[in-house]
Amino acid sequence: MCYGMGHNAGTKYFGETIVSTTLQMSALVVGGSMVGAALALGLAQQGKKVAVLEPNFTTEWHADNRFDLRISAVTADNIKFLDQLQAWARIESCRANPFFQLSVCDRTEQWLDIGNAASPTPLGYMIENEVLQYALYQEMAAHKLITLIPGKLAELDAENGIARLSDSVIEEVQFDFVFGCDGSQSRVRSALGIGTTGRSYNHACLLCNVKTKQSIPPATWEKFNRHEIHALLPLDDQHACLIVYADRKDISHWQEQHLLQEVLSERFNERVGPFEIQSSGSFPLQRQSALRYQIWSSATGIRAALFGDAAHTIHPLAGQGVNLGFRDVAQFLSLVAKHDLSAKTFARYEQLRKLDNEIMAHAMEAIGWGMRSEGAFVRSLRSVAIQALQKLPKAKDALALYASRTWK
Repeated sequence: MCYGMGHNAGTKYFGETIVSTTLQMSALVVGGSMVGAALALGLAQQGKKVAVLEPNFTTEWHADNRFDLRISAVTADNIKFLDQLQAWARIESCRANPFFQLSVCDRTEQWLDIGNAASPTPLGYMIENEVLQYALYQEMAAHKLITLIPGKLAELDAENGIARLSDSVIEEVQFDFVFGCDGSQSRVRSALGIGTTGRSYNHACLLCNVKTKQSIPPATWEKFNRHEIHALLPLDDQHACLIVYADRKDISHWQEQHLLQEVLSERFNERVGPFEIQSSGSFPLQRQSALRYQIWSSATGIRAALFGDAAHTIHPLAGQGVNLGFRDVAQFLSLVAKHDLSAKTFARYEQLRKLDNEIMAHAMEAIGWGMRSEGAFVRSLRSVAIQALQKLPKAKDALALYASRTWK
């Protein structure tokens, strides 16, 4: 079987010299966005032949593009991981804004600052999802062991190792291993019969990219009120993503009545000054966890695993979504390097990552509750804790190291 190479940004096309519409590969990654692309690159670096199925590869990006609304606060440990995948240089050459400090504040205006804006070492980088997707796509397209398949998963027969596709010149992929990296509504997870547990927060996240008149420092912050959370992600000297977590009905009302400028000005002007809204959007908040992250069955022959949002979604309170997905992949690749694609690798991956992800999910809920609570005891405890941490530089340094995941 031969594959022709097109001329659009290195995309691997099927159409110039197709002999068969059936493709045989060692591994099939369903979902070629950030987490799926990272997994494919890591497996290919270990000598595995990988096919990546994705309906919407990000094949182009331009420096004059407006900032993508979807922003990831990628922590230092994952920057190192992206560098190991040989993608960081490309990402950095596009757009990536370092942040050196993160702060939280309760409604009484008690601030806790973690990190130092004057530090030479960032806690992480604010990176647009579009940039991450583009850079990782470019690396996949250049790798000789990765085959990119534009298209959708129509049917998955995991027992027989067959994926039937739609909207693709390839009709069928035969595989030994299948990896679901296809988001919170994962078709792979559904086809495997893996259920989920979780909850809806009845809140939504409002995101607005703005251009400011005054300079934006390289620091991110969150302010907690009783019913809302306000946050800022710095994008460059005069651009930021302003975020409000609030009741879904309130956010819908603001959007429908064109009240965003008024609502955001009331909440952010004191800290960022006047600004112009350039784009906006919203999405509902929920926590979801797959009951299993993997299946390795000698009886059925199924060899499958879930990664990223296909396995877990959490409250975006601390911007940990993509970071957890990258950590899924990094953990799995580390185990593959030791034990290859084996039952031990799959079982250990699920054990380690499910524990870490569940701890993070419940920690985000606990922090959110603790920072918003108006109970007298909780308010007093919160006040004492914030004041104590502000006076303990070593404790704050430890928090900074944990926030960047350079120490665990």
